[in-house]
Amino acid sequence: MRRRTPDPRELMNDRQNDAKSRSLFSIVFMPTLRCNCTCSHCFEKLTAVSMDDSLYEKVFEALRAIANEVACDTLRIYWQGGEVLSMSPESVRNALYEEQRVFAGSGVKTERHLQTNLMPYESRRWRDIVRLFDVNTVSSSLDFPNLYRKTAGIGPEQYNAVWLKKKAEVEADGFAVSVISLINRGTLEIGARRFYDFYEREARVKNLQINLPFPGYNVEPRPLDRDALTRFVIELYRIWIERGRSLNLSPFKALEERILDRPTPILCGFSYSCAKSLIAVGPRGEVGQCDCWVCTFPEHNYGSLFTHSARELLEAQSRRAFVDRALLLASQTKCGECRFFQVCYGGCPIRAFALNGNMHTPDYYCPVYFELFSTILDQGELQWKASHDAI
Repeated sequence: MRRRTPDPRELMNDRQNDAKSRSLFSIVFMPTLRCNCTCSHCFEKLTAVSMDDSLYEKVFEALRAIANEVACDTLRIYWQGGEVLSMSPESVRNALYEEQRVFAGSGVKTERHLQTNLMPYESRRWRDIVRLFDVNTVSSSLDFPNLYRKTAGIGPEQYNAVWLKKKAEVEADGFAVSVISLINRGTLEIGARRFYDFYEREARVKNLQINLPFPGYNVEPRPLDRDALTRFVIELYRIWIERGRSLNLSPFKALEERILDRPTPILCGFSYSCAKSLIAVGPRGEVGQCDCWVCTFPEHNYGSLFTHSARELLEAQSRRAFVDRALLLASQTKCGECRFFQVCYGGCPIRAFALNGNMHTPDYYCPVYFELFSTILDQGELQWKASHDAI
């Protein structure tokens, strides 16, 4: 199935329909910007600031007001930082109890997700606290090869081995570990097959998400070579097919579904508007679009949970720039001529802003996406035809 050029009026309908049917809203909750790692590719401006326990009641009351304002049934709270496990277990427990108390009887269900680099995990300190999140899977990050992740005492060359031991400890406590891998120049050099083998056969993960670098505070300014990156992601996609999709490898499956016109949830960077379903909250109550913006480009924040109402935050002019991005891209840039625009909607605004200087431009890696989407479409058409021929 080939896509025609999108009509901005259809995108307006997409936005209106999205607003009517929305039942899930997400919060990236960053109670701390403290981190035990000193990774040289970190896009966040990390500090020693953590949320005081006395603020938890106000924070969750404000989040309840936001949930009511957007009329969501479920509020999904992504705990991340900084490094959440750099906080005291008692503080995390207090926050979780306060959240449960505030939302009791609200009619809004809360879901919690935990992202951690695993390095501070010790079973005796954290097992029972992590169980309070009521999750089966903990999200973490591991790059291969590792060029940048490190702590004060563990360099990049030892980091992955230590992380694998921590993963084993977490799994022994009954939690699965999903992994986010940031592609780097070393990844492109070793190739897709070696990369896939590492996560499938050495790290032994089941759920893997690949991300492209998020430029920001402490990141190498030089982006990845787009031609080399294109070759890598296409080869990785083909290996994934060849291996019978042995890994739950995001975002390939979701992209397949969307490209073949089977609606499915997808990464925020490919959503019609990440602002319609997501905001981030920092340790001082500051509110922005996501952790990238809150920590690295705070001038784009929407306000504060402590000084602005839910409606004021959601109607902030700075948020409008994100909400209207897809419409502006469709009408004012080459995105409007692209057959895949309604697959990615221009990609991630943080990459567009950091690498192009303007969020109302396509994601810097747009040419990579186009070639990947074309490959998926061709592969999908073959699979679709084969399934119908077999009937």
